[in-house]
Amino acid sequence: MFLFQLVSVLLYILSSSGQVTRPGGCPNVKTVSHVNWKKTEGRWYRISEFPERDPRLQNQTCISEIKEVNSDGTISVFASWLNTFTNQFFKDVFVGKIIPDPSNPGLSTFEGTLESTPQYLTSLMKMQYDNFHLLYACEDGGGQQTSLETALIFSRRAEPMKKSTLQKIYCLLRTNGVDPDNFIFVDHSNCLNL
Repeated sequence: MFLFQLVSVLLYILSSSGQVTRPGGCPNVKTVSHVNWKKTEGRWYRISEFPERDPRLQNQTCISEIKEVNSDGTISVFASWLNTFTNQFFKDVFVGKIIPDPSNPGLSTFEGTLESTPQYLTSLMKMQYDNFHLLYACEDGGGQQTSLETALIFSRRAEPMKKSTLQKIYCLLRTNGVDPDNFIFVDHSNCLNL
């Protein structure tokens, strides 16, 4: 049972950063200039994300996270999700921590709980503490002609966001060189365990 749970947590962490290929290098996106991490505490529902390319990692829905600020300034992340392949629900599993960049409030590093999960840098592009936040990450291709990028929209509510809010988010991404047409929506309609 422990091994199954460990594998499920690994799959969650890996799928938490679905990536798409983009031509060229990573864009230099504009991040928020101030973050009050204490105001980010509580549950956030993943509303939209870039798709995961690996079909083994496409079997998760009802994804949400709880953020808790620690005394050292890091933020613990506890995730809940439904594995649609096994129909097993995982509730508030510790998956890692966010380490804010002291020199740039809009940048942070996510450090996963498993050694096989690499650290990755995230850019907080937009934050409305009572409504939503937009995260972006990109991995340069290291000399290749393509890069890998991901974006995530989290909301305080599990229902779909207003179209006008989504249009503003898409416009922000486009002005920063990111294609919002890559987004897929996370279904929360049958998420009774949250």
